[in-house]
Amino acid sequence: MKIQRIRVLGTFLLCFCFLFTVANPAFAKVTKSNGASGLLHEAVKLLSEADHDYNGHRAEAVKQVHLALEEIKGKTAHPHNNTKTNVQTAHVHKTMVKAKGGVKGNEPQPTSDSQLRQAESILQQASGEVSGAALQHVSAAIAQINTALSIR
Repeated sequence: MKIQRIRVLGTFLLCFCFLFTVANPAFAKVTKSNGASGLLHEAVKLLSEADHDYNGHRAEAVKQVHLALEEIKGKTAHPHNNTKTNVQTAHVHKTMVKAKGGVKGNEPQPTSDSQLRQAESILQQASGEVSGAALQHVSAAIAQINTALSIR
């Protein structure tokens, strides 16, 4: 009899937690946003770790992912704000140099290519979780990666 009460109480608590967390639309929105943000951060990490330059397309992909992250956070910048763009470009460069310890060119090309492909896959997944301007930036990043991978 006591075990049955514990089971009923446990079931009730599980249902209660479900109803006030997962089934709550506000909770779902936050979880979805954090999921997309986490994916985008992972893509930036992979792109930053790739060792080769790809004629600037890799850096442009990182920049587009950062812009998507800003959109998700609600920090939309005016598209003609050159100061903002210069600061973002400097941040992208610092991120990429920091990720490799300031040393470039020692990684085999296939390893860098693999990192770009992994980042592209993650961005494809993230594109299903974002919309609007953030989706446009993610799509632009994917296009930059495809262009980068076509360069030999």
